[in-house]
Amino acid sequence: YKTEERIIKDLIFTGKLNIISDLTVAENVTLTIDPNTVIQLEDDVVFEINGKLSAMGTEEEPILFTSLYSNPSTGQYWNRIKFNNSANDNSILKYCNIKYAVCGTDVDKVNLTIENCNYSNISYAGIKITEANASVSNCDITSGTYGIQIYNTNNLTNDPYIEENTIHDCVHS
Repeated sequence: YKTEERIIKDLIFTGKLNIISDLTVAENVTLTIDPNTVIQLEDDVVFEINGKLSAMGTEEEPILFTSLYSNPSTGQYWNRIKFNNSANDNSILKYCNIKYAVCGTDVDKVNLTIENCNYSNISYAGIKITEANASVSNCDITSGTYGIQIYNTNNLTNDPYIEENTIHDCVHS
């Protein structure tokens, strides 16, 4: 995928993909990522979701989001999967391994579900939640400054649902 590409119609990712510049899923569009798919992202790339992301791996065939480099230094980390407030509330990350990112998943005002995901070699936050009723369960977060970081939940009807997660080797849990 090339610079500032937008996905403007429903699409399925499968196999191995290299993303070399920011990629956006447009509003009212669904991107489905099949189990066992490997997505490698270039330095500082943002994978932005304004529509729906359905990334449902399995325990035996998880989805991998990682750096384009096999053994990246911190300066070669990709940026994040960013769910903007226009993203579909039915978006899901299930059985995904997210590695070598600045911030694994950044959720802004959307009710995303994250289940059974592993975050490792993250430099800032595994999961960042801002004004969202997100659900995060059975995830393992290793390394980084923050495991799960939650902001501005005072105006929400319900707090984010955070249950049965393991956070270790982070500066702040």
